[in-house]
Amino acid sequence: YGASIFAFVGTISYPCETPTVTNKSSSSVRLSLSCPHATKSYLHDCHVKQYSVKYRRYNSGNRFMERKSPSSSSQLDYLFPFTSYEIRLTAVFSVAHCNVFFAPSPPLIIKTDPVAPSPPRNVSETTTNARDVAIEWSVPEYVNGTVSGYSVDYYDGINKTSRSSNLTSIVLTGLNPYTSYNYSVRVLVTLQNESLQYLWGERSEGSFTTLKAKPSSPRNLRVIKRTSASLTVDWQAPVSLNGPISYVVNY
Repeated sequence: YGASIFAFVGTISYPCETPTVTNKSSSSVRLSLSCPHATKSYLHDCHVKQYSVKYRRYNSGNRFMERKSPSSSSQLDYLFPFTSYEIRLTAVFSVAHCNVFFAPSPPLIIKTDPVAPSPPRNVSETTTNARDVAIEWSVPEYVNGTVSGYSVDYYDGINKTSRSSNLTSIVLTGLNPYTSYNYSVRVLVTLQNESLQYLWGERSEGSFTTLKAKPSSPRNLRVIKRTSASLTVDWQAPVSLNGPISYVVNY
């Protein structure tokens, strides 16, 4: 009689071990992989043939994506920032030229690191009068957190001012007439259950010039020369020009 041959083929109910995170960023996760039950005494000469890391957005209901690895480490790339993922590990081991499939590991739930939100979109301004300008914008494409508010900074070349808004619009008041301003808008987000509680987004920038307004009166009007047929007068320019000016002398 020939020697009996025993071949084990199928799925073992023992699960792989939950992957261990060795490094992570806003767009990638590095994992250490292990399936310790493969060393059980009934699996002689067992060695890993392939690990399979399956992952998807947590609670998304989407199908799992898969990344295969012949080694005990794997890196998941092109992930979304500040997003929770569900990760499971399965493995195929070779035993006496037969494949043994291990049950999936318990899930690993991990959140990628936060990254600065993208700039607000569709920023526009409307000059309503000489001293007021309305600015509007849309929510950033990538918020990467919970919107806490927006900051609008504007600068006339001398003074810089900051205003906040909980909406996607604001009216800047008390501006100088006929003055050029540069401004920027950025979002502030709140990070839930993170050591870094707040994060500022990137800026969207723009510029505007306020409308003209009535100038203030000329100053220090005086007669500097008299003759029997004429008067020569002079004056100082108004404190607030509020636009290009010319003078008219009425007498």
